[in-house]
Order: sequence, then C-alpha cells, then structure tokens
Amino acid sequence: RRLYRRKRLTTATGREKFFEQRGNTQPLFNLALLLADTKRPLDAVPFLNQLIRHHPSHVKGLILLGDIYINHMKNLDEAEKCYRSILHYDPHNTQGLHNLCVVFVERKRLAKAAACLQYAQRLAPAEDYIGRHLQIVLARLQKINKLPESAPERKLAYEDYDPLEFKLPQDRPSHKSRKRS
Repeated sequence: RRLYRRKRLTTATGREKFFEQRGNTQPLFNLALLLADTKRPLDAVPFLNQLIRHHPSHVKGLILLGDIYINHMKNLDEAEKCYRSILHYDPHNTQGLHNLCVVFVERKRLAKAAACLQYAQRLAPAEDYIGRHLQIVLARLQKINKLPESAPERKLAYEDYDPLEFKLPQDRPSHKSRKRS
C-alpha cells in the first residue's frame, strides 16, 4: 500500500489529487508554482484559488495568481483584485504595489500609474526597477499631454485618476476646521 502511494505521488496528476483530497493548503502554492514554471500556468489557477480561499493573506499566492491573470489570461480586473488584496493585508508590500501599477499601465491609465509608481518609489527608494518604470510611464504621459485634451488617448490616460489615491498620509492636505474667535 505504501509503495502504491509513493508511485501515485510521482506524477503531476497524482500530486494534484493528493493535495486536493487532503485539503493541504500550504503545499498548494508549491504545486501551483511548479505548474506555472512548467508552462502550465492556467492549470495552477484552481490550486491558487483554493489556497487563497483557505489563506486569503498568502502574499506569494496572490502575486502568482495576479501574474497569471495579467500575463496569461489578460484578466486585469482579477489581477487588480489580487494586488489590492495584498495591499489590504500588507499596505507597504512593494511587489504587490508595483504590480498594481502595472495593471494601470496595461489599462493605459498612465496618470494613475505614474502616481502609483511615485508612491512605490517613496516606499522603496532603493528598488531601481520602480524608478526605471516610473521614468518610462512619465515619458509616455509627457507625449500624451501634448495631444489635445479631447484626444481619446489623453482622456484614457487620466480616466479614474485621483491625485490623492497614492499619497502618504503626511503628504495629504489636512482639512482641519479652524475655530473662529
């Protein structure tokens, strides 16, 4: 019986069934990563969803799931949900924040992407890739700003843009009421 069990776990399908039947949640990430690394990212999605159901704050699982949504399924809404979920549990997670900024770039919401990347850079100034990506987005935004305000590309670049969305608390304007004497 033991030999059969070992043999059963040597195939990918056997491992998948074992993890599903046992309800083991921690190995689900490793299985999903294995599937994604072996060019089967879509097969990893059910395991990542199961992992997130049991561990909603599993950052690595959310990042991998978001990456699959954005790069393989082109589902920006679901990718954004993953990255926002990461930031809900860990507001200063640089990788989750950067990936959220990438979603904005993919949606061509360049003003929002630039604000997001500036915020990420303030949180992690040593991360060179954030600065490089910020410069690329700012250059694209600069070109778009030369277009007429009525140009569809320019309207899209500023759609859903809130200049206060990605500000550190100390950078936000305070709205203290003044007492009149």
